[in-house]
Amino acid sequence: MNCKFHFLYFTLYEELLHINSNCHNSYEIVYYLKGTGETVINGCSYKYKEGTFSIILPDIYHSEIHEEKTEVIYINFDCIDLPFEILNGLYFDSYSKTILNLMEKIKKEIISKNIFHEYRLELLIQELLIEHKRIIENKNSKNEWLDYVVVFIDENYNNGIKMETLAEISGYSYHRFRHLFKEKTGLSPIAYILSKKIEHSKERLTNSSLGITEISDICGFSNSSQFSNLFKKYTGLSPREYRKN
Repeated sequence: MNCKFHFLYFTLYEELLHINSNCHNSYEIVYYLKGTGETVINGCSYKYKEGTFSIILPDIYHSEIHEEKTEVIYINFDCIDLPFEILNGLYFDSYSKTILNLMEKIKKEIISKNIFHEYRLELLIQELLIEHKRIIENKNSKNEWLDYVVVFIDENYNNGIKMETLAEISGYSYHRFRHLFKEKTGLSPIAYILSKKIEHSKERLTNSSLGITEISDICGFSNSSQFSNLFKKYTGLSPREYRKN
């Protein structure tokens, strides 16, 4: 593969800052050093936090909302003749911070400008992409991808999760992801998300005085009618009957 480095940028974004949708005609990797928020890549929404990084392919629109002050380091580069597939999405770094360490090496190389630093930058980008692919493969072989998907669902089940987003997090194709998820959990992704909504609504019905419509909205149902119908289907009781009992 041939890679050409363009630039590296290190910055701190203020909380609640919204970066409008934009795109580049090159690859971009954004590493989140600190903070939490949301990044939207090609219409898919992801919750970032410290130790995660996003990959955005050329000509793909993306935006960010920073819930907390967010410190990032990102690089922009071109790459052709890739021997493997790189997908848009948000990813977790390894426990040893492999990706961050390579980003720091790139930063150091830019600052030092030692002899042949341009070639060294190209090699570092190649190494970064290879290590990213290795991390994904290692997680897949250990079913760690499932942990990341489940955590993502647990944090976002009431926000209208797209199956395509979950597939990208897992690193598998859409159809392969759905098959593996059901094989590992006994539930389809949609059924698992619904089970989280039902459990959350049970907790609200038991421990709050919120109305049925409010609980329906909070738990991510389309409307109170859908909430009541699905709740009764899964529990045998209407939400009001469940609260009364």
